[in-house]
Amino acid sequence: MNYLGHIVCSHGRAEVMMDNFLTDMLTHKEMLLLKEQKSLGLQLHWWLDEATDHHPAIKSLHALFRPAHHKYSPVVVDLILDFLIAHNWYRFRKVKYEDYCEEVFAIMMQQRFRYSELIRKRIENMVASEWLLKQRSIEGLRFTLKAMDKRTSFPSQFELAEHQLMHHFQQTNELFWNFWQEIYRASEAYLLSLEVERNRDHS
Repeated sequence: MNYLGHIVCSHGRAEVMMDNFLTDMLTHKEMLLLKEQKSLGLQLHWWLDEATDHHPAIKSLHALFRPAHHKYSPVVVDLILDFLIAHNWYRFRKVKYEDYCEEVFAIMMQQRFRYSELIRKRIENMVASEWLLKQRSIEGLRFTLKAMDKRTSFPSQFELAEHQLMHHFQQTNELFWNFWQEIYRASEAYLLSLEVERNRDHS
C-alpha cells in the first residue's frame, strides 16, 4: 500500500497514523529512534507491508501488472491500491471522503513538529497540494504515475498502468476488495493487540 492505505489502517490514532505513513520517508537514524520508543505506528507499518506482500490477492495483482512493469510492478500495485481504497470508500466507511481528508490534514499539521525540518516541509507540501483528495480521480492517479515515471532510472512504463487498470478494472477491483476486507479488519485487531501490550508494560 501507499500513503492512503497506511493512513486508513491507523484507525484514527493520530500519532500512530503519522509514524505509520511517514516510515518510508524517514532516515535510518529517525527510524531507529522510533524503534527505541517502541512506536506503534512503526510496528504497524512493518506489519502492513509484510501482510500485504504475502496476501494471495496482491500476488495476483503483481502477476497481472508484471509483464508491462517488471520489477516496478509492486510500486504500480501500491499506487493502484490507494486509488481503489478511495474509489471503494463508501463500501467500508460512512464519513464523507472529503471530510476524512480534512481530518487527516488537520492531524498532519498538528503533529508535524514531532519530525525533522525536512519531514515537516514535506508534510506541509502534501497538505497544501491536498494530495489525498486527488486519490479518488483517475486524473490524480495519472499525475502520480507520470511523476513516478520521471524518477526511475530504468524503463518503467508507469503511464501504461492507467490503461491496464481500465482494461482489467473488474478483475483488479475484485482482487483489491478481497485483500482490503481482510487487511482493514486485521490491521485494527493487530493495532489493538499492540496497545494492550503497551498498556501491560506500563502497568
